[in-house]
Amino acid sequence: MLAAGLAVGPWAAPAQAQPPGHDVETIECEGLGTVDISVQRSDNFGAVQIVGTTGHLIPVAFTFTLENLTDDTVLFSETEAKNGHRNQATTQCSLTFTGTWEEVGEPGEEPPPGVDPDDILQFTLMAEVIAKV
Repeated sequence: MLAAGLAVGPWAAPAQAQPPGHDVETIECEGLGTVDISVQRSDNFGAVQIVGTTGHLIPVAFTFTLENLTDDTVLFSETEAKNGHRNQATTQCSLTFTGTWEEVGEPGEEPPPGVDPDDILQFTLMAEVIAKV
């Protein structure tokens, strides 16, 4: 679940049946509200389908942050952007996971140094997207 969101899956259990290699996630987008998106499980920085419509979101930038809420520290923060799409209007979307490392980490991955099994962590993805709805 600690994956790169709109660009990388899986995020969580699918909300409904999807093609093989896809998961459904619920995100919040300015101007669109709460939307379900179909996310392909890959490392690509590509568009995602808005479930139930022909609309899609094209990501142009992401910020990923992992915080330890137990001791109020930022464990990781990174911003990625791709060139192009400079003249198109964008909107902000976000997704947050909160829980212990077992709940928010990738299966089999070790927790970051200094993170105890009972610590409450929060993974936040902020995405700047071009909405085609």
